[in-house]
Amino acid sequence: VAFGVLYARYILKSAIHGMDLEGMRDELKSRSTGMEAMSRDEVLVAIVAVLQVVLLWVRPMIAMELVGPQGQTYVGDEALALFCALLLFLIPSRLHPGRPVLHWQDVQDQFNFGLLMLIGGGFAISYGFEQSGLNIAVARDLATHLKPRSGIVETFVVLIFSTVATQFFSSVAASTVLVPTLHSVALNTLENPMLYLVPATVGCSFGFMLPASAAPNVIIMAKSPSLRARDFILSGFQILVILLVITGFIVGVLEGPVFDAHGAFPKWACDEVSCLWVPVPGVVEQGLHVESQACGLVDINGTLCKIWNGTQFDTAQFLNYSMLM
Repeated sequence: VAFGVLYARYILKSAIHGMDLEGMRDELKSRSTGMEAMSRDEVLVAIVAVLQVVLLWVRPMIAMELVGPQGQTYVGDEALALFCALLLFLIPSRLHPGRPVLHWQDVQDQFNFGLLMLIGGGFAISYGFEQSGLNIAVARDLATHLKPRSGIVETFVVLIFSTVATQFFSSVAASTVLVPTLHSVALNTLENPMLYLVPATVGCSFGFMLPASAAPNVIIMAKSPSLRARDFILSGFQILVILLVITGFIVGVLEGPVFDAHGAFPKWACDEVSCLWVPVPGVVEQGLHVESQACGLVDINGTLCKIWNGTQFDTAQFLNYSMLM
């Protein structure tokens, strides 16, 4: 989809305005044939990049071995990324004897720190969104509007909402805020959280419209002085519209059979803080009969909880059962 949109926007548009496509192909071919073989420094950078991917893949196993007395982990994704970056400052360069592969002066000259602040601003907004309690208010409002909707409508609403948030907060920051927020929506409606989390996760990967939407956008913006934010918006909007339509239907069709998103509220999603798992049989969503189900707390003191059909119970009678389960 992205290739088709960019090809139509730039290549075909250039042909319509009289540019010779054959000449463009010759220019591209001459530049590619003139490229030299990879230097030792470039090979080392590639090895470090692969090492970072491997370390991120095995991080859970590393974290299990490096645990503090309170159960906290000493190794996160950030530490592994910084470790690989520091390696580039320590490995000696063959192209520039006496200097490392990556020199701080090169970083200062070529890296756009303004775009880094732009991404940091997205994380700051997402952190304030969570700390101010706005995510809870949004969750309650979304729960009110999403409860009466059908599954495919819920999928499109969540997909569009998460996609729009990603354009401003960046994909990582948006997912950091939206996943717990939508889980709160599921706790409010007592619907399967996968009904919200699957389209939200897909939508958070659609960071095409703004430079701050995703890390690759920042790199491209920093390395292409002639590229403007307007180019991102015009091309990204077309890609987003096409992907929203296609993936909306794909997610709507597959989330049920693959993730059981249309099933009853699962026990693993009940956090025993704002939700209790209670031995109350009954009929829940989609007419499913269950022997036990989730009961969401409805007051600040946690004395009352409500099951899917709206019946309220005193939580005191279920505390022992929840502790045993």
